[in-house]
Amino acid sequence: MKLCCVISQNSREKRQAQVLSNIKLTVLTFCNVTCLQNSLNAYNMCKLIRCNITLHYKEKEAGKVIVYTTSMGIVRKTFTDCATVKQILKTLLVKYEERDIFMSNIYQEELRDRLQCDEIQVPQLFVDGQYVGNATTVETLNENGELRKLLKPYKSLEAPITCQMCGGFRLLPCNSCGGSKKSVHRNHHSFTKEILVLKCMACDEVGLVKCHNCNDC
Repeated sequence: MKLCCVISQNSREKRQAQVLSNIKLTVLTFCNVTCLQNSLNAYNMCKLIRCNITLHYKEKEAGKVIVYTTSMGIVRKTFTDCATVKQILKTLLVKYEERDIFMSNIYQEELRDRLQCDEIQVPQLFVDGQYVGNATTVETLNENGELRKLLKPYKSLEAPITCQMCGGFRLLPCNSCGGSKKSVHRNHHSFTKEILVLKCMACDEVGLVKCHNCNDC
């Protein structure tokens, strides 16, 4: 009788353990499925954001070749890579627009937005608003002849002319504040006619504006 009770108790314990194991397995499976679904949703969201960003720049930069560079020569390799990519474009007689991230934080934020990353590296090449690649990619495409095919529609037989207004930097000191970021305004509502010094809203954070001569071309 006691043996039967022991066997019955062992059977119940085994069943309980099996049920508990099944519950754990179900919960674990649900968690895995949920995590996978969340990951897929996040991936799809990132993909949608990237597609929207690309579409925005495709409309904005139709027919243009854009290369992000830096004129700061502290990091020698970066400076050399930028010079190499620009020389490749010049050799292929391609008319391009250079955006110097050292000269303007606006270009830095713009590149972060396009690459969807906090740490950015230059040079970066874009054609018709679509990302082509960095220096390594550009050099590889140039060596196998694919870059020439890609940039053929943008080839210009006219000799590149350096802008006489900005020297090719595409940026100029602000006309309103002279690059000081201070906008002087006389307070006509005060009896003393005091002069207020306000932050200039016509230029970027370092007192520069885009060269109209370059941007109208």
